[in-house]
Amino acid sequence: EVIRTWGRLASTATAGSTQITLLQNVDWSVGSEIIIATTGDYLSQGQSEKRIITAVSS
Repeated sequence: EVIRTWGRLASTATAGSTQITLLQNVDWSVGSEIIIATTGDYLSQGQSEKRIITAVSS
């Protein structure tokens, strides 16, 4: 069994967003820490955000 540790966003997550939608299913739990990484050029490298999962829905 392969456990997915990453996911691709279905739409852009704006800075400070409290909700994200992914293109695929993941097995993440409430309380887990995730990183929303930037996909821009080198000037946007400091824009990644760390968040704690507070709810999961499908």
